[in-house]
Amino acid sequence: MALMELLVAFSLCPALACDRRRGMAFVRATPIFAIVLLAATANASGGEAQNVASLTEAEAVRLALARNPSIDGARAARVAARGLAEEAEFLVPDNPNVGFAYRSDGAETNQGTQELEAEISVPVWINGQRSARRAVAQAIGQQAEAEIEAAQWELAGRVRTVYWRTWQARALLATANERFALSDGLATSAVKLARSGQVRVNDVRDLQAEALADRQSQAERTGELQVAIAELGEAIGIDGIEPDQLEPPRPEEPAPPVEVDPQRRPDLRLLRRKAEAARADVDLQRRDAVPNPEPSVGFRRERGQRNEPWQNTVRLGVSIPIPVINRNQRAIAAALAERGRAESDLATAFLHARRELGAAAADWRAAWMQWQEADKAKRTLEENLRVMERAFALGEIGALDLVLEKRRWEQAAEAERRALGQLALARAAWETAQGDIGLKPYLNGQ
Repeated sequence: MALMELLVAFSLCPALACDRRRGMAFVRATPIFAIVLLAATANASGGEAQNVASLTEAEAVRLALARNPSIDGARAARVAARGLAEEAEFLVPDNPNVGFAYRSDGAETNQGTQELEAEISVPVWINGQRSARRAVAQAIGQQAEAEIEAAQWELAGRVRTVYWRTWQARALLATANERFALSDGLATSAVKLARSGQVRVNDVRDLQAEALADRQSQAERTGELQVAIAELGEAIGIDGIEPDQLEPPRPEEPAPPVEVDPQRRPDLRLLRRKAEAARADVDLQRRDAVPNPEPSVGFRRERGQRNEPWQNTVRLGVSIPIPVINRNQRAIAAALAERGRAESDLATAFLHARRELGAAAADWRAAWMQWQEADKAKRTLEENLRVMERAFALGEIGALDLVLEKRRWEQAAEAERRALGQLALARAAWETAQGDIGLKPYLNGQ
């Protein structure tokens, strides 16, 4: 605003001395040139302040956890876990067998032997098979809950990354709009001043080329922002997100170095639950190698002739398969292989998580240093710009001197915004790698 006020105040001042820098003639401070600068400054800042409901990072994560369908797929694992738990509570390992038979030797003559027989057999648990199934069901249930937490953690990390990329794209587009508004205004003013001989034709072409380059940059930034908004809307499950809804990040200094805690990272908890379920399955398959006995009870009635009384017989027995050939070798081997893979995956994931956390910490420290340098450069150029505004007011420099200094300040502002976005991305990546990103306030008991 200080530049705009100065341009208005001195738009009617006498022409200032000309100079030459960077192969371009400095434009005299004529009224038409000052008016163009005023319009460019107003256009660059006109769309920044709008009354739009804000969409914070926490709100974006909450909406994603409530709306994104990827979490529903993880919740479906609960159904399988409940089925295994119900099966483990059965009183018997299999359905009972019921048999009934009737035999008559002389049905057509109403003479001869008659026999009636009924039998029921029920297999029973032995060798701790029922408790082993309960252990497997419990492990699968814990694995299902860990899978939900891991899906939520992964989605939250992705939403935070997309959120700050979108904000960064918005900030860079705002800078591109400001640069194009200024360069386009200068090019338009130079065309009018060239007719009166105050600006060379080559300088006009340079300004027009610069405006064209800024326009291309503006189009690229616009496309990047549209892609980022679409990705953010897909992640959180809503459409029509306005860029001005996003809140800027707060610069935060990197946290002290920490070690990977398997209890805090949901993906490591999930792999540990898988390993526990694999171990429980190995125990179950080994216990299943011993077949279950099948006690039976039978009742039989028979008589030799129709006029003879019935003879009743009660039979008790038990059937036990002998595991001579089939000792469940294939299932045991498969369970052992699955346990080995699960333990290997857990160890590999832990090493990867440790490398990821170390890299994220290094990126956060680097981003913090880059932002500090960019912010320092921006503040220095802001002070220089104020000095040159005062010099312009006193007639010590030309208008183009002031314009070029403003361009340098805009470049520094763009670098600071980019560095601030990278700092927010690095912080989000570190918190995700650490595993604790404050999911509990967003879950709402899901």
